[in-house]
Amino acid sequence: MKVNPNRDLQAAARLTRAAKKVVTVATSDFQASAKLALKLAATPAVRPEAVTRAKALIADPNYPNAKTVRAIAQHLADKIKPALSSEE
Repeated sequence: MKVNPNRDLQAAARLTRAAKKVVTVATSDFQASAKLALKLAATPAVRPEAVTRAKALIADPNYPNAKTVRAIAQHLADKIKPALSSEE
């Protein structure tokens, strides 16, 4: 049986440097992910100012105004496609 020793030390050194780069990238990705998770945890689930505004709009009998309702109704009517009848 013949044994072939691994004498290509330069190739081994290149592989070691490449592995270190991968570890550095993975660590920085993890740190960025951790920072994002902290920011997400600090963000409130409910924005009180938005809730207050929504309640005020719901209570307003003129919201949305007639012009807005007509515009939305017209837009929807324009987008409706007539159903094809089976007689055609």
